Amino acid sequence: MIGRAALLLFFFLSVVSFTKAQDKFSLGLRQLVPQNGSPLPSGRSYAALGFDRVYNRSIVFGGRASDGSALGDTWIYDTKSKFWSSLPINDTSPPARYGATYGVYTVGNGVFMVYGGYDGNSYLSDVWVFDFETLTWSQKVISGSQPEARAYGVGGIWRGTTTYLWLTHGEGASGKLQDTWRLEIDRFFQWEQLSPTGSIPSARSLAAGAMFNHSTIVLFGGCGSVAADCPLDDTYICLLYTSDAADEEDSVDL
Repeated sequence: MIGRAALLLFFFLSVVSFTKAQDKFSLGLRQLVPQNGSPLPSGRSYAALGFDRVYNRSIVFGGRASDGSALGDTWIYDTKSKFWSSLPINDTSPPARYGATYGVYTVGNGVFMVYGGYDGNSYLSDVWVFDFETLTWSQKVISGSQPEARAYGVGGIWRGTTTYLWLTHGEGASGKLQDTWRLEIDRFFQWEQLSPTGSIPSARSLAAGAMFNHSTIVLFGGCGSVAADCPLDDTYICLLYTSDAADEEDSVDL
């Protein structure tokens, strides 16, 4: 892609930028420093993060606090003003959690979607959507069969003729998981379990993963079902080809 793509790394507030000019690529790393007087989110791990291309803002939701508790706050970082702002927690906000699977859907004003996670006591299976224009959350009603509630999975959103939130692996009440699902998010919000072929990654959670483009998930490492399998050091590429023809827009979601 010509131009620049940036990934905000929370909580270090750093940007990795890739610039293409005359067929040469450069890699730059710089720390983002909020404006004086800006409020700051508390330190956390396993938070959900997305980027709003229309308004050049990042969203951070939830995470695990230093005392181990689940957080349920939502923060917006404006990359132009370099200012953090927190959104009020109310009855329409998602419950606190960490380790959710998430992605960004960039059609129109765009939405940020969060699935599952862990609230400190139970694994979750709910789906929430954040509207970048109205800055509001809404919960989606899911019909049909659903994946086992889980946290620490790998996935992202693929926008093609039909748009899906993809989900694979993670951990739930039954232990480490290795199943793969997709959630249709254009109209009906229905889950479908898939049956991948080839070399399937062993059951695991906490893997590093990325939706590399519209049809590929890259998965690396994680923790398996026994102590000897933590950490793992294997790498897998999952090709998400279906009968739906993908459009030209790529998505990069962790």
